[in-house]
Amino acid sequence: RTGCPTFSDAALLPFTSPGQQFEPEMESIKPVPVRKQGILGKLGGGAGGHKNWKNRYFVLTDHLAYYTDQATFAKDPTKTLGVISLNCFFCSKMDGAESNDFQVNAYPKSLVLRAANADERQAWIDCIMQPLADMMKPPAQLRAEREEAEEASRAAAAGSAAS
Repeated sequence: RTGCPTFSDAALLPFTSPGQQFEPEMESIKPVPVRKQGILGKLGGGAGGHKNWKNRYFVLTDHLAYYTDQATFAKDPTKTLGVISLNCFFCSKMDGAESNDFQVNAYPKSLVLRAANADERQAWIDCIMQPLADMMKPPAQLRAEREEAEEASRAAAAGSAAS
């Protein structure tokens, strides 16, 4: 089966009168949640320029976007300096024990970033790698975690509506 309705599926479709179009109910598209945001140093000069560090405001959703600063993001989230697609990627610490640097290896562009401290670096790496960690979990565990998060969200919404 292709997933498209066939003639034999016609009995399964809701009744429509001639001239009336069938409009299936669609699940609303939800905005992508921000998983982490904050200031990181970004190493520039990858295209033959001078290698220098500049602080940028990073926002992690399904992708990793960066802005000049937080005010730019707040004013217009579409005005990015760059977006790293996290469809095919890996994130890791850089060599050097004293360094708070880490690298996001993605296709077609990679970044070298610097956190304020080792804990912040690890928090960013964990958040960026979370979708890959989730893929390794059994489906039942993912479903239970999603339902738990949705229930907590509903409880929080109900609590804020009551106050």
